[in-house]
Amino acid sequence: AKELKKRKLDRWLSCIPNASVPIIKMIDAASSCKVDISFDTPNVSQNTAIIQRFLAEFPMVKPLAMVLKYYLQQLELNEPFSGGIGSFTLLIMIISFLQHFDKNDKQRNIK
Repeated sequence: AKELKKRKLDRWLSCIPNASVPIIKMIDAASSCKVDISFDTPNVSQNTAIIQRFLAEFPMVKPLAMVLKYYLQQLELNEPFSGGIGSFTLLIMIISFLQHFDKNDKQRNIK
């Protein structure tokens, strides 16, 4: 957090050290995007590889995620610590839906 402040990368910054996974919440100075940076997350490399593989397989995940994230933000359901849905969970839900949809579509075409 101190390094981010020193480099003036944020417009706003808050630390949540006592969360189940320590988090720095910030607003990026250049883009005004809200960003959460988590630490001590197990399996982060594996999770990243899985998401990248699915993004390549299902290119429609990104636009769906952006629309749903915006919608969840409007309903104030975008923060996991307050009962909302985080990005990773949302991506996994979208991918699961698309896999199921794709599977059903293929079954209909076979018949």
